[in-house]
This record gives sequence, C-alpha cells and structure tokens, in this order.
Amino acid sequence: MTVESGEPSAAPQAAPHIVDQLIEERAVRLRRSPLWPIVRSAFYPVLGYRRAVEVADAIAGLSGPDAMNWAQDFLSMRVDLDGLSHVPEHGACVILANHPGGIADGIALWQGLRARRPDMAFFANLDAIRVCPGLSDLIIPVEWRAGARSREKTRETLRQAVTAFRQDRCIVVFPAGQMSQWDWRARRLKEAEWMPTAVGLAKKFNAPILPLGVDQRMSWMFYGLGQVNEELKHMTVFHELLAKKRAQYRLAFGPPLDPNADLPREEDAATAAMRARSEHLAGWVPRSPAREGAETRPGDE
Repeated sequence: MTVESGEPSAAPQAAPHIVDQLIEERAVRLRRSPLWPIVRSAFYPVLGYRRAVEVADAIAGLSGPDAMNWAQDFLSMRVDLDGLSHVPEHGACVILANHPGGIADGIALWQGLRARRPDMAFFANLDAIRVCPGLSDLIIPVEWRAGARSREKTRETLRQAVTAFRQDRCIVVFPAGQMSQWDWRARRLKEAEWMPTAVGLAKKFNAPILPLGVDQRMSWMFYGLGQVNEELKHMTVFHELLAKKRAQYRLAFGPPLDPNADLPREEDAATAAMRARSEHLAGWVPRSPAREGAETRPGDE
C-alpha cells in the first residue's frame, strides 16, 4: 500500500530563459560574489533585459533567413556599401571582416549582401543557434567558451566549413573572434589577433578571399566597462545590439585575392595581410568613438 505524505510534490523548475543563461555565462566570477544580487538588480534594466527577452522569443521559432530578416527590420539600420561588385555572384569565396559592432555586424552584412549572395554562411558564436535553432541554416557554429570547447565541437565546426566550401557558398568570417577594442593610448579601434583558420581553408579549397572593412563601433559604456570588469562588459552584448537600432553602417569590400598566388604562403602572414587590408578599408584612423546616436539616421534599404 502506498502511503501519501499529504504534502504537495515539488513542481519541476522551468529552465532559465536563454537570455538569462547567456548573461550568466558571461558573469561566472561575478555570480560567485555576494554582491551579485545587487549587480543583477541594478544592471539588468540598463542592459535592456526585458526587450532582449522579447527579441529572443520573437525569433526563437524562425528559420535562419526569416530570423535575419526579422532582425534587419527590427533594427532598421542604414547600410552603405562600397565595392559590392567585388563579391563573386557565384562560387565559393571567403569574406574576412573586422568586428567593431558586435552582433549587429552580421545583420548589417546580411542586409547588404543577401541580394547578391543569399547563400551566405557565417562563422559565428554557437550561442546564436541556442537562441534561434533555425540559424543553423546560416551559421557554422564556433564555441566561444573556453571551458565548453571540445575536440568534437572543433571537428563539427570544420566539418560544416568543408561542407560550405563544397556547396560553393559565400563564407563570412570575423577572424578576431571577438569585438574590436578601443585602444585608449592610440585613440582608435584595434582588432584582436586574427585566427588563421579561414585563410587556411581558403588556401586548401583555392577559394577567392576578400577583405571587408566594417565601419561601426560600440558604445562608450562598452569600452569603459572593459577598463573596469571584463565580465560586466560582456554582459552588455544585448544592450549593444539594441543600441544599433537605426544605426548607420558602412561596408567596404576589397577586390578578391587568390589565396595562394596573392598572399604569403604561411597562413599567419597571410592572415596578418588580410587584417591590414580590412582595417584600411574600415577607414580606422586615430579618432574618438562617436557619441551614441550621433551617426544614426532612419533606416532604409
């Protein structure tokens, strides 16, 4: 005979919202601090937390192209294009870009390039697929969390990359793997060291490789927090995306290069050469980041 205790069984706890998960994964040390509840209650409103949840919920069930189109319409950015004719209309190619504006960089590229190359495939953070599984149509996932990397994930990234080359897709890579940083001494944006993986693949498949200069920037808050606490800075990822609403982007494409004939044989040297081209196309010169909103205007196509 079963004896009833008379007390209700504990209801299963719902999993945290994906936005909560992503923010907390960027605040590992802060969460261990007794001050975390205070930081969370004070910082979440500044981050635009509720709006970020609404955006994540809106795209969660969409296909990759539909999610990108939704994000494009939501942000209504102005995207100016230079050298678009350099991008081959067919066949495998690799676009290597600097990464000054965070998540919105990829959306701006989609907006500017989709009519010419709707077959784009982005090397991008695996977290994007966690928010919207349908983005697996467009994203070759890269695991950014050092503790979560594995040989299996690395092999899967390379497997999907090889498939994209064999499908003659246009492959977009931000080789720094992180947002550009503000150099307070030089008073300019600088890229982190570029990883040579994409150049190596372009050489292997002899696919044309193009430099892309992206002219954008993050907010003063992002750069300032980087001087105080890296985790607080990374927690602003959604705030920085929402702040790009009606922002102006300039995308400048350089001529395609033969990765074996036009670049150094060694992958590191070839990658450094591509980075220099990208930064030149972006027009990076010693200047301060523009005030937030100072270079924005209503979005149009």
